[in-house]
Amino acid sequence: MKFKLVVVLFFTVTFAHAQWERVHPLSDLNRFIHHAQIQRTGNRWMAFGNDVAISDDKGGHWNVSTHDLPFVFKPDMKYTDVTFVSDDVGFIVFQSSIFKTTDGGHSWNTVLTLQPSNDKYLYSAYFHAIAFANESEGYAVGDFEKIFHTQDGGEHWEEISWSGVTSPFIAYTDVAFDENGHVYVGGYEVSDILMNFGFEEFVMSPVAGESRWERSFITTGFDFRVVTPQVVGEHKYFVHLARTQATEQIFFTEDDGQHWDERTPTEMRLVRTLECLSSGVVLAWGEDHQYQSALFRSDDLGETWTRIALPIFSQQDDFAITDIVFETQQVGFAVGAGGSVLTTTDAGQTWQVSNAGYPAFFSFDVVDAKVGFASSGVGFFETNNGGASWSFAPASDSLTFLDMAFASADQGMFFGWRNSYYGVRQKAAVIERLTLPVNFLSLSAAMQKGDSMFVVGMTRSPMKNVFLRSGDLGESWETIDIPNLSSMPTQIERSEKYIYVSTSSGIRRGKGVSWNVVSDFSQDALESMMVIDDDTILGYFSSGVVKRTVDGGKTWSLVGNFSSVTSVKDFIKVKDIIFAYGWEILNSASFGAIWRSNDNGATWKKEVFPICDNVINDMDAVDDVVYATGGYGLVFALTLDETVTGVESYGAQSGIEIYPVPGDKYLFFELDGAEPITCTMIDVSGRRWTLPFNCELNARWRIDVTTVPPGVYTMMINSSRGYFRKRTVIAR
Repeated sequence: MKFKLVVVLFFTVTFAHAQWERVHPLSDLNRFIHHAQIQRTGNRWMAFGNDVAISDDKGGHWNVSTHDLPFVFKPDMKYTDVTFVSDDVGFIVFQSSIFKTTDGGHSWNTVLTLQPSNDKYLYSAYFHAIAFANESEGYAVGDFEKIFHTQDGGEHWEEISWSGVTSPFIAYTDVAFDENGHVYVGGYEVSDILMNFGFEEFVMSPVAGESRWERSFITTGFDFRVVTPQVVGEHKYFVHLARTQATEQIFFTEDDGQHWDERTPTEMRLVRTLECLSSGVVLAWGEDHQYQSALFRSDDLGETWTRIALPIFSQQDDFAITDIVFETQQVGFAVGAGGSVLTTTDAGQTWQVSNAGYPAFFSFDVVDAKVGFASSGVGFFETNNGGASWSFAPASDSLTFLDMAFASADQGMFFGWRNSYYGVRQKAAVIERLTLPVNFLSLSAAMQKGDSMFVVGMTRSPMKNVFLRSGDLGESWETIDIPNLSSMPTQIERSEKYIYVSTSSGIRRGKGVSWNVVSDFSQDALESMMVIDDDTILGYFSSGVVKRTVDGGKTWSLVGNFSSVTSVKDFIKVKDIIFAYGWEILNSASFGAIWRSNDNGATWKKEVFPICDNVINDMDAVDDVVYATGGYGLVFALTLDETVTGVESYGAQSGIEIYPVPGDKYLFFELDGAEPITCTMIDVSGRRWTLPFNCELNARWRIDVTTVPPGVYTMMINSSRGYFRKRTVIAR
C-alpha cells in the first residue's frame, strides 16, 4: 500500500531561522570514545562511548548511531566500566548501578542499584569494574570490599562481600578472567579510609573448593588507588598500578603472584592504557617524563620497550587512546577522544588512521570565505575550503599562543602568553616574532585593525598595566600606562570613539592617552565583556549571570536566563545579532551552547545546536556566515537570514509529495515543475545525511535510506526552484 503525504507550497517567500550545520569533521564519529570491542560472533568492530560505531571491514568504514546512555562519558571517569559478552549483550557499571543492553548498546536497563553501606560515604555503594568469563558468569567489584556475582547473564546478582567498614579500608578496583574462567580481582588495603599513605596493593583470586580468597601482595614503594590485572596466560598476568601523585607502574608475574617483576618503561611517567597479548606483546599509552603523550611497545613481556610513532596530532587530547583491543595477535585497533580510531596489522609496530580525531581548537579566525586558522595552543591548523578540512602546519609546532587576530588573510597575529607575539603574513607563509617593548607577566589581550595593533597586559618588572599601540604592524610600539587598574587586563575592545579595557574587577576606557572609569565590580568578578556602543555593554560574571548596561556603565541589570549551570566564554556581534557562546551542564556533563539576542542583549534565546561535547571555544563570522568551534576540533556554520522559497501553486494537488510515511528502505518524492539538485536528511540534533537519488518517472525520485538510522527527520530538497523541507519518519 502506498501512503501519500501532500505538501502544498505557495509562491510566497517565508523566512525561517537557518540551522547550525557541522562542517568539520565530515565523519559522524567525533565524540569521546571510551571502549573498543571485537564482537564475539563474526569480526565486527565496535567503538563505544558517547556514540556507538560499528565497522564490518576492520575499520575501513564506521556506521555511527546514537544511544540512550544513563550518563555521559568524560575523560578519566572513575566508577565506570564497560564490557560486552556478545554482539548484542553488554554491561556498564556507573557509580552505584549496573546497566544491561540487549540491542548492541543502543538502549540500557538497570539490573542492580545499591544504596550506601556507610551513610558518611556515598561511594560505598559505587562499583569500579565489571567483567564476564562467558555470557552467563560475571563479577562486579568496588570500594568497601564490594564483590557481586552473577551466573545467569546479569539478571540476578549475588552479594559475595560488601561492608561499611572504614578501618581498615579495603577497595577492589578491577576484575579479570583467564581463558579457563579463573577470576582475578585487583585492590588495595589501608589502615584507615582517611589515610593517603601506607597502601598495600594486591591481586586476589578464590581458592578452589573454599569460600575464601587468597591475596598476592605487590611491593611498589608507592601508594596506588587503582590495581588493574590483565591476564596473558595460565598463571601469567600483568598489573597496572595507577592514581598516585608520583608515578604509575606495571608489574608482571608468571607464577600466579608468588613473585613480581616491575616492567614499567623507564621513559614513562603515567600509563593511561595498557594492552597485553599472550604472544608477549605489550602496549602502554601514557605520558613520558617530559609530559608528552607517547605509546611504548614490548614484544618480550615488558622486559624491553620501544617508542612507537603514531599518526596523530601532537596537540591531541591526553586521552587520544582510551582502549586497545586485538582481533588476532597481529590485527587490532585503538580508540580515543574525538572519535579517534587507529588500526594495526603488525601487532602494534605501525598504526594507520581509521578515523581522525582532532584536538580542541581553543581559538580560531575565519578571515574570508575560504581561508581560516585555528589553534590548540601549540602551532596552528589552516583551512582553504571554508572550514571543511583542516591541516596542521608542521613548521609551527614550536609556537605557543592562546589567541589570534586577523585583519585579512595576509595580515594577522598570534598572541596571548607572555611575549609570544607573532606577525602573520601571506596566509601564514611568513611568521615573524614581534619584539614588544615590555615583558608581560602572564596573559595579555590584543586586537588588530588594518595596520594597527593594540595590546594590553601586566608587565613583570615593574608590575603595572600597560597599553601598547603600533601603527605599522608591530615594527614600532608606543607604551602608555593604565593607572588605577590593579588586576590583570583580560580583554580589549574598541568602539568608534574609545578603547575599552577590562579586568575581573572593572572596565576602563580611553583614547590611548588617559583612561576613565566605566565600572568597578566588588561583589562579582567580570569574566568577559562586549562593547556594543559607548552606552551599551554586556558582561558575563563569575556567578553565572549576564548583565547589561545602557547608560555607559553607571548601572547594570540582569538579562537572559543564564545561571550556575551555564557559562559564557565570550560574545560576538554579527550584523544586528549578538551571540553568546560557552557551555551548559546537563546530566553532570558540559555541552557546547550558543545563545542569540536580536535586541542588543536585552533578551536571549538558546540556539538549537548539534551535540558538541565540552564547550564552544570561539566564534567568528564572514559576511552572512557565522562559525563556531568546540568539542574535539568541531566547526559549525550558520548562514543568517536564509530564505526558503516555495514554488508556484498549480492547484490543490501541486507541491512536494513524500511517501511512504513512515519509510523503511526507500523514500520517494515528487516535485511539480522543479528539478532536485541535492537531497539531505536532517535529524533532530542537526546531524545530516546527503543522499543520492534516482529518477524513476518524469517527476518521481527514489532515495535509498538504508544508511539512515530510524527516527524523525526533515527532508531538505535543494531544487532548481528553491528549497523544500518536510518532516518524515524512518522506522524499521
